[in-house]
Amino acid sequence: MRIIFNMVAVVILVAGCRSVETPSGGQPTAISITSLVGTSWVAEDINGQGVLAQAQSTLTFVSAQQIAGRAACNQYFGSVELVGGTAHLRPAGTTRMACPPAVMEQETRFLDALGAVSTFRFDGGKLLLLDDSGRVRMRLAPSPP
Repeated sequence: MRIIFNMVAVVILVAGCRSVETPSGGQPTAISITSLVGTSWVAEDINGQGVLAQAQSTLTFVSAQQIAGRAACNQYFGSVELVGGTAHLRPAGTTRMACPPAVMEQETRFLDALGAVSTFRFDGGKLLLLDDSGRVRMRLAPSPP
């Protein structure tokens, strides 16, 4: 039920922020950061590389100014900074647990990619996070309830 509510909220709250959704066969539609508030996502791909099945990297839009989640091993929190029509995601802090090297490597890739994001768009129900050059840094799927 939460997924349906979140998807309806995304559709209803379409507005600014240089981020776009491209409906099937249609023109891109602007999406505001506020349309993502309350939604949670799980990384499927980071910088063109897959992710570990046993170590989820997640992103939750807590508010229009705050993000949080699990980087892979550690919990993180951060902010959303709106600058000139772009939304920059800024991870600010993490817990300090140690995990196996492969999990820590995924965490580093995730946090680096998250820090490079300047815009986002939807593609087939997935959230794509892009950098200033338009390169897809991360593909995320809606988090199961």
